[in-house]
Amino acid sequence: MKRLSWLILFLLCFSVARAHAQKVQSVQVELLFPPDSSLYPQLQERIELSFKSVGEKVLLGKDVAVVSLLSKTFSGTIKEVFDLVLRGFEIDKLEIVPGTETVLQIGLVPQKPLIRQANLKIDALGLAPGLLKILQENEPLFSQVATKVLAGVPVAALDWAEGVMLGILEQVVATQLPGFSVHLDLKVGEVTQIILYLAPTGPAVRSVYVNVSSSTIPTTLVRLLSGEAEEQAQLLLGIPVAFLSQYREQLEESIVKEVNQHPSLRKWGLKTELSLKPGEVTGVDLAVDSSYGRLLAGFTVNVGRSAPPPALGIHVGFFLGRQEFFLENTLALTSLDLITLLGTSWQVASKTQVAGTVDLGTGNLEYRFAHRIDDLQVGLRSDVKQGMWEVSIGKETSDLLIEFVGNVKQNYWLRLTAQI
Repeated sequence: MKRLSWLILFLLCFSVARAHAQKVQSVQVELLFPPDSSLYPQLQERIELSFKSVGEKVLLGKDVAVVSLLSKTFSGTIKEVFDLVLRGFEIDKLEIVPGTETVLQIGLVPQKPLIRQANLKIDALGLAPGLLKILQENEPLFSQVATKVLAGVPVAALDWAEGVMLGILEQVVATQLPGFSVHLDLKVGEVTQIILYLAPTGPAVRSVYVNVSSSTIPTTLVRLLSGEAEEQAQLLLGIPVAFLSQYREQLEESIVKEVNQHPSLRKWGLKTELSLKPGEVTGVDLAVDSSYGRLLAGFTVNVGRSAPPPALGIHVGFFLGRQEFFLENTLALTSLDLITLLGTSWQVASKTQVAGTVDLGTGNLEYRFAHRIDDLQVGLRSDVKQGMWEVSIGKETSDLLIEFVGNVKQNYWLRLTAQI
C-alpha cells in the first residue's frame, strides 16, 4: 500500500513539474456573439487582433501551470483593459484555456443602438457628366455594400472603431470602383450617412467610336438611327478603363435602354444589341434589327479569274418565329440577267443558319449554311442539280462584307458586298 502511495505522489510531482516547465508560446482568440448578432468578417478580425495583442503581452512566456492557477486574475486584467476602450460592447464572458497555445474565449454582446442601415452619397466634382450619372444611378448598390459592412455595429463603437471601419469600408468600396481613389466621411447613427469622395486614377476613355450595323434593314436607314447611340456613347468619355471593364455589361444595358427610347425603334419594331470594347479608345458596336422581317439591298463585285460578274441584289423576307420566308432578286450588271429565288431559312442556333432556295426561272434547288465565329462568317452553298459546292469565309464591317470564295472546280475569287 505504501509503495502505491509513493508511486502516486511521484507521478503527481512529475506531472506538476512537467506542466511547470511548459510555457505559453502563442495566444489565439475566439470571439463569441449572441445568435442574432454578427459583425462583418474583417471588422471581427480587427477586434480579435486587438484581444490577441493584449493577451500576448499578458500571457506569452508564462508557465502554463501559473496561467491555469491564476486564470481568473489574468482574465480580469484583460477584461479591465477592454472595458475601458471597447465601447459599444459588453464582455459577458472571458475564459482562458491554458496550454502552450493558449485560447481566449470571449463573449461579446453589442449594446444598442446598433447601425441598421447606411445611406451613401457620391461627391465627385470634376467628373465627366456621363460618369457622374452612371455612379449616381448605382448609389443604391454602394449603399447596400456599406450597409453590409456596418450593420450590427454599435453606434457607440464608432468612438474607437471609426478609423478601422473607414479603412475596411474604403477597401470594400474600392473593389467595387476600380480606377478611382476612394475617401469616405461618416455621420454615424442607426441610419449612418456616408459621403463618398471619388477621383479617377489610371487610364481613362479618351475617345469613342460607334459602329452601327444591321442584318435585317438597309445600312442607309440604320445610320439615320445612330444619332442616339453616338450621343449615349459620348457619356463614356472620362470613365476609367478599369471601371468600364468591370461594369461593361451593366453599362451596355444602360445605353441600350436609352437607345431603345427612340420613337422610330418602337414604331417599326426594331431591337438593338450593343457591345462595348473598353480601352482608352473605346469601341461601341450597335446592331439594330427588325422583329418583323428583312429588307436588304447590296452591290456585289467579284475579283478573280473565273469570278461571277458584278451584280445588284435585293432581299425581302418576313419572320415567323425562328424561320424566315424570303424572295431574292439578283441582277447581273454585265448581261442584265435577272435571277429570282424563293426560299426559307432557319436560325438553328444563335450564330448558325441554314436555308433552302428554289430558282423560279430554272427550278434549281440550292442549300445554304452560314455560321459566325466572332467577327468571321463561314458559308457553304450547294447547287443540287449541278452538283456545285461553294465555300466562303469572310469578315463583315458596318456596310461591307469581304469574303474569300472557292468552289469544287478549284476557282477562287474575292467577293465584296456593299450594303446600300
